[in-house]
Amino acid sequence: MDVSSNCYNNLFYGCHSLTTAPELPATVLSYACYYGMFSNTGITKAPYLPATTLVNSCYCRMFENCLNLRAAYDIPVTNFTGGNSMEYMFAYTNLQTIPKFEIELIDYGTCYGMFQGCN
Repeated sequence: MDVSSNCYNNLFYGCHSLTTAPELPATVLSYACYYGMFSNTGITKAPYLPATTLVNSCYCRMFENCLNLRAAYDIPVTNFTGGNSMEYMFAYTNLQTIPKFEIELIDYGTCYGMFQGCN
């Protein structure tokens, strides 16, 4: 399954009553496709993200300010084709453990501020 550029950008932003994230089966991502998708929501666990190659801004700010977020699956990403793809992804959440991810190639800014402000 492929997703287009900006297709889910800020889709659920600010839905404070949203506590469960839907399944996200996409394996091919485009520019900013999940950017801020769940930012400022009440989700408690991040959905599994099966993509192994990320492009610019695709997971950027995806869960930022999700204060109820406690858990996330391991992230199978191994390759990046654009910077800032996971920038601020879990910033200002309450993750109890950091998800494992094995990166073979990383671009400038890829994980910038990824866990900034986590309690």
